[in-house]
Amino acid sequence: MAPLTKGILLYIATWSVIPLMDVAAKILGVSGYSIVEITWARFFFNALIVLPFLAVKQPRTFRMPKKPHWLAFGVVMQLIATYCYFTALKTMPIAEALAVYFAYPFLITAFAPLVLGEKVGIRRWSAVVVGFIGTLIILRPGAGTLPPGALYVLFGALCFAFYNLFARKLAGIAGAGEILGYQSLMGAFVLSLIVPFFWTMPDLFGLAL
Repeated sequence: MAPLTKGILLYIATWSVIPLMDVAAKILGVSGYSIVEITWARFFFNALIVLPFLAVKQPRTFRMPKKPHWLAFGVVMQLIATYCYFTALKTMPIAEALAVYFAYPFLITAFAPLVLGEKVGIRRWSAVVVGFIGTLIILRPGAGTLPPGALYVLFGALCFAFYNLFARKLAGIAGAGEILGYQSLMGAFVLSLIVPFFWTMPDLFGLAL
């Protein structure tokens, strides 16, 4: 299988799973749990699942990364993106929030020349323009006030775009396991320092989500 085809299939598989996390985050948010606690759970339980697997299958994951500052920047971007997106989900319909959040591929294209040094042709720039027009149609900025959470989801999309750009930048330096492992570990560690100030003891249903 060609690498490009494999990448496309993995990307489709990823976005068939992520909406399940969105639903869980929205239910927890409207149930009164802090967004910090929900974001912590996303990284903490991710680490519990991913790190033992990587320790067995890819032990080299835990070596010191070659570009730790790039990795750290990517983790910070994903933390902020996740927090902003979960905040938006609390007040916006999932379909609307996700549609706006999907401005991030266009932001990736727009910033790719600056971050990755990649050339972007007229067809991709045209797609960026059309994509932003679609985002504006969803947000309807001229129809009064923006939907609740719109600024959060837009800023989250920007941060997620930079996370993806730096993940791509690391692709030739670190493996997928290394990126995922450090992302889970660093995210869980940082948020574990903060979450006690926002903690609500979950009931069984909340814990399951």
